[in-house]
Amino acid sequence: MDNNSPSVSFRKNIITNLNIISRDNFHKISQKIIALIDQISDEHEKYYNIYIDIFFNKAIDQIEDLYINLYTELCSKIFKHILSKDKERFLLFYRNIINKCQSVFESTITSDNTDKIKGCTILISNFINNRIINKELINAIITSLMEGTDEKRINILIALVSSFDTRIKLDTHIVDRLHEISQLDFSCSRVNILLEDIVDSHRQ
Repeated sequence: MDNNSPSVSFRKNIITNLNIISRDNFHKISQKIIALIDQISDEHEKYYNIYIDIFFNKAIDQIEDLYINLYTELCSKIFKHILSKDKERFLLFYRNIINKCQSVFESTITSDNTDKIKGCTILISNFINNRIINKELINAIITSLMEGTDEKRINILIALVSSFDTRIKLDTHIVDRLHEISQLDFSCSRVNILLEDIVDSHRQ
């Protein structure tokens, strides 16, 4: 890899700025990151993917509420900025965020990546609560997690849905499927109880 290439320089600058972001310097750092994104002259998808990969990795390494909220706010700010400049590039950036979110939950959940997926879950639930991603994606993610009855996936599903804002209601067919799953035998009875709680809260 050419350490002097524009993409390597872009990666280093994004990492450097995300490493020092805080509530006190949020405006300054977010403007620097936006300026870096504005400097992309071609291969936008390549650079957007570089940014999104770094963004997700940093977010799941620092899952405290403060940082998750900062990263969510930063993502929203970048969305609005790109949309104000170029709708096609906004749709490209948005699509890559969506693809990243979906890929997290489509992967096989193992003991090696459980913590990473849980960290992504917190970030993505924040995206959902702040209307950064739409209802169709919520349904797709939940449907993916409900495929089969692997207990690891069900626990991730519970963590995701339990962190939704109370204003977000699941579709009836999803609630019905969650009810069916809640009747299955899991190694931990707590899973059944939590699923039943979710079903009850979304049927009210």
